[in-house]
Amino acid sequence: MSGYEVGHKRPPKHSQFKKGKSGNPHGRPKHSAEFSSIVRKELETTVTVQENGKPRKVTKLAALTKKTIADAFNNDRFARKEVLRWIETAPEPEEPSPGASCSDLDLEIIRKFAPLYLNSGEDTQ
Repeated sequence: MSGYEVGHKRPPKHSQFKKGKSGNPHGRPKHSAEFSSIVRKELETTVTVQENGKPRKVTKLAALTKKTIADAFNNDRFARKEVLRWIETAPEPEEPSPGASCSDLDLEIIRKFAPLYLNSGEDTQ
């Protein structure tokens, strides 16, 4: 023997990697996309649908949502159950604070017509 003992963590010389040759020639595989990101990306693509007899481009998510809601109104109990689940899990929309989206012109119109509106209810019998 040549003084090299084969054993635990000591493979035979003939099966060891050769000098200058990588044990992983193709490298570590790139991270594959997660299922949820693949689905989200696919639902963001657009399709052409007929709406009121006219072609319209919408996302697949919008088309799927419209179809599910339409099916719910056509007595599809599974679609109706899904739409009701959406309603239960959807977050409540935030109410804008008064005047948050008013332009100067909007405020001017409100100031001009608010007194007329407020006074109109007092004189009625």
